[in-house]
Amino acid sequence: MKHQGFLGIQRARTALCVALALGLTAAVTGCGGGSASQSPLPPQSTISISISPDTVAVLQVTGSVNRQVNWTVQEGAAGGVITTNGVYTAPLTQGVFHVIAASQADSTKSITAAVTVPAVSVAISPSMPIVNEDEAQAFTALVSGSINTAVVWSIQEGTAGGAITANGVYTAPSTQGTFHIVATSQADSAKNSTATVTVPPVSVVIAPQSDTLKALGTRTFTATTAAGTPIIAVTWSVQEGTPGGTVDNSGTYTAPSTLGTFHVIATSVPDPNQRAVATVTVVPSGFRAVGPMSSGVRGMWPRSCPAAKFWSRAAQMLPETPWPLRSFSIPSAGTSLSPGT
Repeated sequence: MKHQGFLGIQRARTALCVALALGLTAAVTGCGGGSASQSPLPPQSTISISISPDTVAVLQVTGSVNRQVNWTVQEGAAGGVITTNGVYTAPLTQGVFHVIAASQADSTKSITAAVTVPAVSVAISPSMPIVNEDEAQAFTALVSGSINTAVVWSIQEGTAGGAITANGVYTAPSTQGTFHIVATSQADSAKNSTATVTVPPVSVVIAPQSDTLKALGTRTFTATTAAGTPIIAVTWSVQEGTPGGTVDNSGTYTAPSTLGTFHVIATSVPDPNQRAVATVTVVPSGFRAVGPMSSGVRGMWPRSCPAAKFWSRAAQMLPETPWPLRSFSIPSAGTSLSPGT
């Protein structure tokens, strides 16, 4: 007579320990054995075996003074191996296998434990990150169904898709695109997980976007991404060439000795299609007049008007005073002026 018990274990080298005890009325629990009380066998006694579905099973053999059982795996080597002491090692494949304990005193008396070996699965995180060109991103992989949780990291596109270390630290390439990070289980190479990485195009932003300088004046420009992070590699140039001034590798621009409008360009080295342009206006004094300043003011208001006097005086002072450029709006006639107007 066979009794079925069920035992679920983790994959790959998980041990099932079953302790045996023989006697008419005694049982031993766990690994390591113990003593058992005995009494004479009754006439025509029978042998029964039972097992509980625990990680460490309890086996009872009654009706015999023979304290030994024979351990086998029903599926043979494909279902794992078990020692004479009842220590079972699962195979490297998923499935349901059967461990059998048969009494040596009566081989017709046995019990079977059904062992479930789950499939190996791999989960990768993050699964869909956005990584800028040449930036780093750390990945992690969770392996279940095996005591071997190690993975092998790779990039589906090879070196064109970037680089990744044995610890899962990924560095994006210097080109935009979509790439795939693969984590493969060392316990079962057929099991893997893939993360999709998007490397967006570099969007270059230049600051300041416009400026007014006097002849031979200087201004330092900066280039950042749209997110505000510095761009490591850009090339600086002047659209008009040498007649439009010069700019060095740090973005410092020197205006030409001639007046006019010129353009400073910052171009991404990894992606030359991405660039930003700043407009520079070179004027005699380094300031640009906005609105009527002198004769226009006098023509708009009577000479006694406070606004006319204020703007006439401002027009005379601005070209000689090294102030930053300001845009002035002219109030209507009769408007009184106050600080900040």
